[in-house]
Amino acid sequence: MHGLLSDDDLNNEGIKKDLEKILRTIPSYFDIMLSQTMMLAQMYKMGRSPKKITAKNIMTLIQFSQNLMQGGWINKDPYSQLPNFGDNECLRVKQKMHGKTLFQYCML
Repeated sequence: MHGLLSDDDLNNEGIKKDLEKILRTIPSYFDIMLSQTMMLAQMYKMGRSPKKITAKNIMTLIQFSQNLMQGGWINKDPYSQLPNFGDNECLRVKQKMHGKTLFQYCML
């Protein structure tokens, strides 16, 4: 959880169980929300819904869910998603990769 909870909090069984429940259910909520959004987009294309859903709406939902699960509000750098990568490691990788993004690196 990116340092939001102290070690004492993580040792508390009640907090630990609640955190596990939350982390298990959030992805399923986003799956439901995304599937319903896709359904509305398809219904609009078929003329069965007045609500227009654009690709931007869908991409915003995907990006928000990824940021929520990966701590994107804390670590803005995509390289920080890699395990054991701090600010110094991200800076060194960017220098070695000559400015390539994480996506460009994965596509090599």
